[in-house]
Amino acid sequence: IVTCEVVEVKDGGLEVKIVDTDLTAFIKRAELARERGDQRPDRFAVGERLDARVIMFDRKARKVQVSIKALEMAEEKEAMDKFG
Repeated sequence: IVTCEVVEVKDGGLEVKIVDTDLTAFIKRAELARERGDQRPDRFAVGERLDARVIMFDRKARKVQVSIKALEMAEEKEAMDKFG
């Protein structure tokens, strides 16, 4: 789980910088939320911080892919396991 700062809001998603690193990533619209109605990039503002889960890291190309949706799903699964 990484903290990201929104650099740019685009129609297709968010351009984010991973805090305390020089890495940037693009969060696609489909990865912004689990609920389809919440997959709107305009919910976010430049400079806003958010948590996301790293879903792919290419060390050679220094590319990172992060997802808010994957984080939400992992948190929900953890809650279901814990509370039934």
